[in-house]
Amino acid sequence: MIDKILWQPYGLKPSKNATNPYDFSIYLDWEFANKMMQNKILESKQFRFNKAIGEIYGFQLPLQFHENTSLLESINLGMNGRWLNLDNSERKKLDQNKKEPLQFYSHNIDNSTDQLNLLKIFESWINYHPSLLAD
Repeated sequence: MIDKILWQPYGLKPSKNATNPYDFSIYLDWEFANKMMQNKILESKQFRFNKAIGEIYGFQLPLQFHENTSLLESINLGMNGRWLNLDNSERKKLDQNKKEPLQFYSHNIDNSTDQLNLLKIFESWINYHPSLLAD
């Protein structure tokens, strides 16, 4: 059982006045993100994990990791520029040892199906992260 909240979505309610009404954010626990960034892994392990997640949800290699680590950098649905990502200013919180949640931002999400797919894929990274940590 997890003893604290690792991630929290924000802004899931569709906005009636927005160009992309289903855009949202996810806050990720700083300690968890730091643990993932400190965990160096081979690209082949990133590829296998990415391929498995892609096959589950029907997207071709949707995950992008930060360099050779287990830290998720973005999820790309591969169609019309729809993604969820951690931008450089947020990642710098790890480098600067700022112990506050990191924020992932979505882009171009205009329907609930894409929003749900991004949430499910993100949750899968959280749930299956131990396989990235294992040797």
